[in-house]
Amino acid sequence: MQTVLLWGNKWWLENTAAPVSFTSLADAVGALASALPPGREKRLRLVYQPDDLVSAPTHCPNGTRNLLAITLGPEHPALVRPGYAWSHEPIRRDGEGFETILHYETTPALFDLVADLEGHGFVVESAWPLGTFLHALPLEWPASGAVSVAAVERERVCALRQETDGKRSLHHWHGDNAVDEFGRWLGGIVEQNPGDSVLLVSGKRNAANIRKLLDRKEGREDAAFECIPLPDALVRAVVLPRKHPAQLLPPARLANPQVMAMAASVALLAGAAGFAVPWLGAQVAAHPSGPAQAARIATLETEVARLNTEAEQVIRARERAPDSGPPVGFLLHQLSTLPSQIALGSLRVSADGFTLTGHVAPDTSPRILEQWQKQSGSTGNAWRWPDGAVSAEQIGSGGAFTLHGVFQTGQPAGRSSGPAS
Repeated sequence: MQTVLLWGNKWWLENTAAPVSFTSLADAVGALASALPPGREKRLRLVYQPDDLVSAPTHCPNGTRNLLAITLGPEHPALVRPGYAWSHEPIRRDGEGFETILHYETTPALFDLVADLEGHGFVVESAWPLGTFLHALPLEWPASGAVSVAAVERERVCALRQETDGKRSLHHWHGDNAVDEFGRWLGGIVEQNPGDSVLLVSGKRNAANIRKLLDRKEGREDAAFECIPLPDALVRAVVLPRKHPAQLLPPARLANPQVMAMAASVALLAGAAGFAVPWLGAQVAAHPSGPAQAARIATLETEVARLNTEAEQVIRARERAPDSGPPVGFLLHQLSTLPSQIALGSLRVSADGFTLTGHVAPDTSPRILEQWQKQSGSTGNAWRWPDGAVSAEQIGSGGAFTLHGVFQTGQPAGRSSGPAS
């Protein structure tokens, strides 16, 4: 297997000094196929960093990919849009909560690129953001755990910084001043942390310029400062486990559209249960504790177990009818538009419709639910609300509500019930 890097509008290849340029992603596969000699290894580990791949730090729940999609989808819609590739760095504790770095496309392209590569005889084993690859690149880590690793070319820089406590940050610079801006940033890091390690993946000219920005004499032996050419970095024995959460491609067994639609349904069921936990925790914190609160927590635990059972039932039902099913992808997208004042409690999906329960946040007008219900029900006419829009009188104490939706017999034109990434 060989590692190739797609960065901006260029391919970088193992043991090949000059990159291979292309004008658009539509031309990228042809450019790669022409650059590789016949008989070259066809199995690829793809490092994927187009200019519109976003890396966003965020606070998050400590849960599965499905839970992240449910909870972070409203702020980062690519997590719940079909056809968009996304992943995340390992979740770590941050004070009393948790945090991660999300990676996602703002324009869907990776899945089409992989399909085109396979059409040319390549086999893409995995796909990774450049920042994830950089984190795995150092052969040895300093005892402090603090390190800065950066890939530098003329108009693009990607830099990963890890602090002594394990906290990571990822930075990108683009344009004519990218190298200078990165040099100033790195200079500040080195000034504050003079004993930290720096690994540059770059050409000799860029490395020399950066050394000058750091007020270091070129040629000085400095064990904390290492520079290797980018093609040599691709040859290194970088270990990236298949189950690492930053993997941008779904497992091969989930590539089938029907199975991906099934997975989206299960994600909603399992994620809905998890989404209720933070909301309930906030309610418990806001009110005096006592037997009533303990009973509510016990009820929620029972609900989570029941939802897990129903998720398994959904899987079995879908397996019996692999070519039929509700417009799951569209439903997932519409649920991602729920206002932040509405907490999703549970979701039950059947062949004919769905039942949605949740809570409206205190001090929020109940009309916010009615407005969302009318908007989602009219968009594409994928389903209807047989009971009409919920009224303020129908919302129970504490803001609890239950909605019933019935799928229309025909899906809206142009909508997809395929996979949600």
